[in-house]
Amino acid sequence: MKLSTLFTVALTSAPALVQGECFGGDKKRPDHGLEVIEFMYSAGCALQQSGNLQPGKEFWKSTKTSDGICVNVNIWNKGNDGKSLTSSQAIDAWTREWVGCEHGGRTKYDDGFEYS
Repeated sequence: MKLSTLFTVALTSAPALVQGECFGGDKKRPDHGLEVIEFMYSAGCALQQSGNLQPGKEFWKSTKTSDGICVNVNIWNKGNDGKSLTSSQAIDAWTREWVGCEHGGRTKYDDGFEYS
């Protein structure tokens, strides 16, 4: 799948935004964006396999790219009940953070999940 297609899907299929912010700082982006996208897919599969994310709980995964940049993805259940997420939902939200914020960001959606 072309990256432009992935970004278009991500920007049109995520839940409605409630609140978002971009992180500041001087950390540079990895030189190889495809590594980040592949990591997001891997993390999304791990999330889906883990089952329901209970209220107040967090899913977190981290990696280091070939150029030595640390990349992290997080999801917090800020809602009222344990919910399962598909890998597509997580990848869509993480891609929004990757595309929309130079240094990453954090966004809370109306489905009760906060992605970073």
